[in-house]
Amino acid sequence: MTNDLISQVVAELTAAADRPAAFAEFTSGLRDHLRRRHPAQQALDDVLHRPMDTRARAALIALLHESVSSDADFRTWLESAWNTHRPDHDDTGRTTTNTVHGNVGGHAVQARDIHGGIRFE
Repeated sequence: MTNDLISQVVAELTAAADRPAAFAEFTSGLRDHLRRRHPAQQALDDVLHRPMDTRARAALIALLHESVSSDADFRTWLESAWNTHRPDHDDTGRTTTNTVHGNVGGHAVQARDIHGGIRFE
């Protein structure tokens, strides 16, 4: 669970770096929690400013792993905050079912958010 959670958090923070308002509350809370434990740590800001930097992502992943492993309160906060702020969160209880009817000539894509292009080869 923890590895999946951390992977999801870092992937979405990376994808949302160009639209910081999407995760402003989550990012602010995460920054506060990390800085309490690691005052000089810049891993989160590095990922937000350089989302394609693999070293920055690896540093944030390592910091999150260390933090959730050594601090049960942080782990609980991260799980709760992520469940509240993750992109696919829908607090109305509604669900979505995508269905394709009929014949599809070619490819069919069903997605919630796509950032960038889609290419079929």
